[in-house]
Amino acid sequence: MSCTPLRCMLWPAAILVFCTGCTGCTGCTEKNRMAPTTTTGIPPLAVQLTTAGRFAGQIIHAGPSIGEAPAGRVIRDQAGYDALVATLPTYRIQMKQPAPPNDDPLLKKPKIDFTRQMLVVAIRHSMFYGPKIKRVLLARGRELIVEILHESPEGIMAMASRSDVGTYEAVLVPCADEEPVFRVEKRTLKPASE
Repeated sequence: MSCTPLRCMLWPAAILVFCTGCTGCTGCTEKNRMAPTTTTGIPPLAVQLTTAGRFAGQIIHAGPSIGEAPAGRVIRDQAGYDALVATLPTYRIQMKQPAPPNDDPLLKKPKIDFTRQMLVVAIRHSMFYGPKIKRVLLARGRELIVEILHESPEGIMAMASRSDVGTYEAVLVPCADEEPVFRVEKRTLKPASE
């Protein structure tokens, strides 16, 4: 799969990165030079992809898993998109019945041009606390880095929920061929002081 539009968009960014790190260029000064990336494990020339849309809701997954569940997936074609939408419940999954129809906008299958865009999806096996995609970084020729945040309140009690229902968040970004690497940060939220 070729993603020429993204490569065209990244050339100016690559030139900017090389230019801002130089010492002999007349356009660079110590004052306007870009600060280096300090995030651990991020390649120095990684470019953050711009998100063109964001979706979130409930998803039906394969049920309880042994060990770590996959953190997400990248949808690069119509067949993958159709398969993802097929896992979204048509009615809201909740205890109070009758349940209302699910208002997830992905159920309406908005058109995605997979020659230019792809859908990056984070999945969490929790019915109550959804994942958040912090950012998607592209290290050209190496990997597609998806940074995900899993927040949970401190001291949560066990709650009854279906073992096959989770939550997801998806972002629409320019297409890229690199293999995804999902990095999950887990954070406990302390209760607000009274």
